[in-house]
Amino acid sequence: MVLTREEKETLVLDLYNHRTPIRDIAREAGMSFRDIGRIIDKKEKEKEAIEGQVQQTTQSTQAYKLFSEGRT
Repeated sequence: MVLTREEKETLVLDLYNHRTPIRDIAREAGMSFRDIGRIIDKKEKEKEAIEGQVQQTTQSTQAYKLFSEGRT
């Protein structure tokens, strides 16, 4: 069975989220440790970017609220 790149990425992330060891993920997906690491790193960076945006929005909202109340 031949998987597309997107299907392999999805498989890797699903197995990783189920706490499957990297060695087993490599065997199941037929990929190298390096490629698996790149997929996982990419997903974690995207996750951090989203969390950073939420945090920044929250701080902006708090600053606006304080400003509206005349506080610093």
